[in-house]
Amino acid sequence: MQLLTIEELGLEKSEWTAIETALTAGRGLVVFAGIGGSGKANTQHTAFSKISGPGKCLIAGEDVATLHGPSTNFIKLEPGAGRNLAGAFKAEAAKAAKSILVDGLQNAMEVDIALKAAAAGHLVLGTMDTPDTAATLAALGAMCGNSGPDAALLASTLTLVTAQRLLRRPCRDCAVPAGDGKGDGAKFEKGSGCATCNQSGYKGRTAAYEVMPMTPALAALLKAKAGAAAIHAQAVKEGMRSMRDAALAKMRQGLTTMAEVRTL
Repeated sequence: MQLLTIEELGLEKSEWTAIETALTAGRGLVVFAGIGGSGKANTQHTAFSKISGPGKCLIAGEDVATLHGPSTNFIKLEPGAGRNLAGAFKAEAAKAAKSILVDGLQNAMEVDIALKAAAAGHLVLGTMDTPDTAATLAALGAMCGNSGPDAALLASTLTLVTAQRLLRRPCRDCAVPAGDGKGDGAKFEKGSGCATCNQSGYKGRTAAYEVMPMTPALAALLKAKAGAAAIHAQAVKEGMRSMRDAALAKMRQGLTTMAEVRTL
């Protein structure tokens, strides 16, 4: 893994501004979502690197502390050795931290732990293996109750959810200009392949994002345990660009192809 620039991540200026607003709030829970291999951890770590000042702590299963320098404390998760998320948040390094990066929130118990830390005044950045922002919010809502997180606390502490998918870029050495008759606005189609792209027709990747800041209406849907369709409709109504629309915009800029958009 490596830290990328905002441009390398593929974030639009308005998308990064929304993320930056959540980071500069200095407290709350921010979730970076996506399926496996979507690049969400790269976005999470890059966002974490943009937080200025001391008091930063990494809680992860692999040693990624070198990404952020010696001023960032690192707590390694080793469940087999009894070093779990609950214990990590009780460590002095985590309790003293202003901002905490968590390597994955996999179940209701882990979300509850991160949520309580955020409610106590920390800024917590976590990841979830969910395909889009609406599915993430629906999954979080479904966790609430019983031994899971408190719905009202989650609704008031969660500040932002992002989700992403990677899209292949057409190889600029062999990409074919798209025909005018297609009507989808594509600039390029996959090329026939060349030495540059190892005969694949693609070279490099970009990402399509959804960025969903929490609002009173979305918080109400979260507490009501609404489904993903209702959440998505409300988020789009409030101005969120869907992942498909983000991918189509990338295609019209020549950064991907219609064939890649169809994979979403």
